[in-house]
Amino acid sequence: MKLDSILVWDAWATGTSTVLTIVAAPLLAGWLDISGWIVLGVGLALVPWTGFLAFTARQDPLVKWQTAVITVGNLAWVFIAAIIIFGYPEAVSMAGRWLLGLFSLVVLGFGSVQAIGLSRWRAPAS
Repeated sequence: MKLDSILVWDAWATGTSTVLTIVAAPLLAGWLDISGWIVLGVGLALVPWTGFLAFTARQDPLVKWQTAVITVGNLAWVFIAAIIIFGYPEAVSMAGRWLLGLFSLVVLGFGSVQAIGLSRWRAPAS
């Protein structure tokens, strides 16, 4: 799959989860056993990230540094999630740890494919 397609899928997945996180913040907060303000804050913090993702995915040609920022951001998300899941398991409920883990696997998939795409980057012909 091409790098630009991966970025589009990443933007759609992130956008969908961002909207759901904001809209369902009270429900998620109860299920995750954390403050609704934290859930809402995470959702709102993802709005500019989603915009950046969508903007980058639509560039023709793709801009390497923007793609690299997204790749690093995705891999950083996975790293931070692992710290929460394994270092601070009492921070969220068991359901929250599973949800965070599942989301992290998806994000790890995007980040890994993006990293491979960056490693094979070829400058566009001018």
